Amino acid sequence: MALLDMIETRLELGESLPRPDPAATDPEMDVEEPLYLHLSASSAMCQQPAGMVVP
Repeated sequence: MALLDMIETRLELGESLPRPDPAATDPEMDVEEPLYLHLSASSAMCQQPAGMVVP
């Protein structure tokens, strides 16, 4: 869940996601599994400055 929270936050802030490094590995990990993202976009969306309340 922490990775999904980080991804959502970066996207909400308009930041790009880091590029995956297929060569990265951790010898202490028992299992490595991919994280799949399903993104959708709409041209009807409107960005508001942080903290702005829209009635």
